[in-house]
Amino acid sequence: MQIATFIGKLVKEDLKIFPILIVVPNSTITNWVRELELWAPGVRVVMYAGVAKARDIIRDYEMRSTFGGLAFHVLLATYEGVTNARDFNSIFRSVSRWEVFHCRYRILRSCSQLFIDR
Repeated sequence: MQIATFIGKLVKEDLKIFPILIVVPNSTITNWVRELELWAPGVRVVMYAGVAKARDIIRDYEMRSTFGGLAFHVLLATYEGVTNARDFNSIFRSVSRWEVFHCRYRILRSCSQLFIDR
């Protein structure tokens, strides 16, 4: 709730502090969508999860606007989405700067796969 409200305030005040990447466990991603809709209704959210074909469709049709810019403020992704080299390279490296929030359900260590230089 606190992160959703904070993000909603950033977007409402038009501070241009996005895209925001929130990495969450697969089991909680729909809860995050619901909380963002409730506490930050003006925030455009893309849920990047599912099987490879579903992620391909999201990447091809939901990530970019017809004008070529980003079509979202927040990208909700699972750990698998950010650790998959194919997804990581095509999405996350195409944007020069990300604001990142990490859900604390998984402890990060410098040797974990989330920190391996791609």
